[in-house]
Amino acid sequence: MEWIMIITAIIEAIQECQENRDRDDIEAGLNKPGPRERWAIRRILIQEKGLRGKKLWRKVDEGMNELRALDSEDIQRVMASVPMPEGQ
Repeated sequence: MEWIMIITAIIEAIQECQENRDRDDIEAGLNKPGPRERWAIRRILIQEKGLRGKKLWRKVDEGMNELRALDSEDIQRVMASVPMPEGQ
């Protein structure tokens, strides 16, 4: 899957995440993805691509593998592209 095609949705999801988590916590989660990140990828794929069932499951796994393959500099570049929440 061309993950670059849904990068806008990923950035929006990170922005929404900032309402409940600080940027350092989000960045740590992206560096070592776990259940929160899996659910975020799942939600994005359902909303943006309309995936369901086994196809959704496979693409979520693919997304997690892509996320795990990013190095810390890649994660920092992603976080730099996400606007700071208001009031910070």
